[in-house]
Amino acid sequence: MNDWQNISKLVPGRNDNQCHYKWTAEYKQQPQKQPWNFDEDMLLRSLVNARGQKQWQEIANEINRQI
Repeated sequence: MNDWQNISKLVPGRNDNQCHYKWTAEYKQQPQKQPWNFDEDMLLRSLVNARGQKQWQEIANEINRQI
C-alpha cells in the first residue's frame, strides 16, 4: 500500500489518485522565481568551474543542499 492510499482513507469520497492530483496541482509549493543573489551566483560559478558545464544535475543537487 502506498502513502496516497493511506491518505485517501482519511478523505471520504476520494481515491489515492485524486488525493495525489490535488496535492500536486494545488497544494505543492512552487519554487519562488526571483533573481539570484550574489552568494548564489558565486556558488553556481564555483560549481561550474569545479565540475564542468555538463554536470548540471550534480550542480543542481549541490546548490539545493547548500541553499
